[in-house]
Amino acid sequence: MLVTLTATDTESGVASSTYSLNSGVIWSTYTAPITITQEGSTTIFFRSTDKAGNREATNTLVIKIDKTAPEVRMVFDPTTQLLKITGTDSLSSTTVVTTLTSSLITDQAGHTLQVLFTQPKSKAGRINLAVTKLIYDNTPTAAVTTLGYKWNRNTDGSFKMFAATVSSSTTIIETHYRIKKNVTIIMKRPIDMGDSDTDDDSDTRAVKTTLPGMVILGLQTNKGDIDVRY
Repeated sequence: MLVTLTATDTESGVASSTYSLNSGVIWSTYTAPITITQEGSTTIFFRSTDKAGNREATNTLVIKIDKTAPEVRMVFDPTTQLLKITGTDSLSSTTVVTTLTSSLITDQAGHTLQVLFTQPKSKAGRINLAVTKLIYDNTPTAAVTTLGYKWNRNTDGSFKMFAATVSSSTTIIETHYRIKKNVTIIMKRPIDMGDSDTDDDSDTRAVKTTLPGMVILGLQTNKGDIDVRY
């Protein structure tokens, strides 16, 4: 990106303009458009001096260059009991358009991530989703990962049971929330969750880790990979 600085002075005329790309530590004389190629946010400090020796106050201009497609986070929302799909981008906001088979995330620079997935027929208290492909700016990447949740609630809306699992070619994680103790247990030897309305059998299995509160597994894409977040 080229940045052009223009100065005017109606009295004595402009003597020179200077700029800095390192917060004013080093100043350079402006003689030609400034080339900015680094991705991210670059702050240009600049000021001009007229032929009478008067120097204006320092001005700043923030330049943002975005060369990277956005990412996506997918996680169960305990308030709505729906899968929450949000875009993430370090340089701009994103928009998300979701259908039954895909989500399209677009950042303000026009870069896109399309997530393709399959979902079995829905059932109350269940979410099951299999991500099959990630497409960054029209470049596809295979990324087979399954995400599952099952839960029951009391008549007052509080959770009676909540469990989650994530499975990929390299990772299997299974968690169970224990309401009375207000802890989440991560199973030492994960298995695919059954379709029963309870998870009492997990109490007899080996526990890897116990975490405080209701911990919810989710997926976060990362340059073609899918990471588990909780």
